[in-house]
Amino acid sequence: YSKFANPAKKFKVSSRTGMVMLYSPALVASLAYLRNSVTAAGNGREMVTAGLLALHFGKRVLECLFLHKYSGTMDGDFLLPISASYALTATLVAHQQMQVPEYTHPASQPVYVAGIGMALLGQLGNFYHHYLLASLRTPENGEKRYVIPQSGLFRFVTMPHYFCELIAWLGLACVTQQLNAFLTVADMTSYLAGRSVATTRWYRSKFADYPPERKRS
Repeated sequence: YSKFANPAKKFKVSSRTGMVMLYSPALVASLAYLRNSVTAAGNGREMVTAGLLALHFGKRVLECLFLHKYSGTMDGDFLLPISASYALTATLVAHQQMQVPEYTHPASQPVYVAGIGMALLGQLGNFYHHYLLASLRTPENGEKRYVIPQSGLFRFVTMPHYFCELIAWLGLACVTQQLNAFLTVADMTSYLAGRSVATTRWYRSKFADYPPERKRS
């Protein structure tokens, strides 16, 4: 999607519509589990887990609707597998959380508290850098013209919003302390690292003055 959309594909949707469609099913699933967690009598982390999932996917939907400024299209055949993957991830993590009877390890509570902090800090950092990107797409700069970001952690890495998102996912995994949540972190790391490398190469091919010291992640 966006700068990496395949121009040869005939089935296209607008980037805004496509991105909302990507995240909405996962948001619906997260909200459903959040509602069910109110009456759950389990390990005490069901509501926090579902709430963090709803926060992540709800933030993404709202950003797509009101913050991001799109100018391109998305390949239509990209929608179903990615949307299903996000929805399945949210469902599996929230459902598995309800199957945990209790947490008894002495380190479980400190890791849980640290996980909440990481998740919230990651979401805040992700939103902040999305805001910085959106602020570059102005009529003065040309809303369809790409500009090299210079503020925040963009001074050091190409995609700091990806880094912050991974911090949020790792925080969620620390909250749940489930194997499947940590596998989700590994999956997201692989996916976002690939996009970060590709984006860095794209910037360097388009901008002769792209900072050579800027890292890819």
